[in-house]
Amino acid sequence: MTELPPLPKDPADLQAWVNNLDRDDLMALAQGLTTGGLSAFSQPKKPEIDLLPPPETPSLLTVTVELHGSKPRIWRRLTLPGDLTLDAVHTLLQAVMGWSESHLHRFSVGAGNAYNQPYFITQFDEQEGEEGLREDGVRLDQLLRTPRDQ
Repeated sequence: MTELPPLPKDPADLQAWVNNLDRDDLMALAQGLTTGGLSAFSQPKKPEIDLLPPPETPSLLTVTVELHGSKPRIWRRLTLPGDLTLDAVHTLLQAVMGWSESHLHRFSVGAGNAYNQPYFITQFDEQEGEEGLREDGVRLDQLLRTPRDQ
């Protein structure tokens, strides 16, 4: 087993991937798991986020926040100053959605699953050893520049 492709994230895909390993690769995988844990098969480092500098003058941004998959639709429309940092946006979202800070969160650029693309880290992520751009150093107007930005 020389170099593994990225491990599938979906459990069914992971099972199919393991089922397709030959005997030698399966033995090497088992040995790697018992001696080095999953870190022996770590994923490639996440790509850097290309962050624009903040505009000279912050503007007011109207954003719509929607809880995907909810029926009925759960959403809020907010008008926020562009110079808010993402950690402040997180605090505001907790308040306007009536949440109690009981779940992890993650901000990323663009639509889609945040776990499959670059994301901003929190202070807790950093304490756990993650590297990356911290959300408390990123302003909302560095990410949302044109209508329909996500």
